[in-house]
Amino acid sequence: MYIYSPFNSNVMQKPLIPALLLCLVFVLSCGKSNDDQPENADQWVVSKFEVGSLDKDLADSTALFNGYLFEFNADNTISIIAPNGIPQEGKWDNSVSTIFDITVAKPVSPVVYLQGLWTIVEYSPDVISLEIIMDDPVNVFAQSRTIKFIKQ
Repeated sequence: MYIYSPFNSNVMQKPLIPALLLCLVFVLSCGKSNDDQPENADQWVVSKFEVGSLDKDLADSTALFNGYLFEFNADNTISIIAPNGIPQEGKWDNSVSTIFDITVAKPVSPVVYLQGLWTIVEYSPDVISLEIIMDDPVNVFAQSRTIKFIKQ
């Protein structure tokens, strides 16, 4: 009595090998998408920056960042170039899809306003829009902030 097994059949093995090779080539040619990062090596500018507190509405403070350039690098570093050409280095992270974390070791004004865990409002290859909403009734100095970077 003959029991069919695909492992005993030469007819099945011949078309299977090219199909497996084709699948392997396809899998190897597909790389991981880099959609979770802004387009690297480009310069970004602040098109909107607003600051407010519990007792005040958000006020437009975009002028604080006039002349600043930002580079979000693939290694999760951020290069901040001030209008006078003096750079500041920091780190950014958005490994959590709704949070954008910015840290700078020794920030000077106005870069100090960028520090923190931001909520992502919009995130695309050309726009990064973030907000920090502070609703701490105990800390009257808590500031809500919104910022919008656009690719230059």
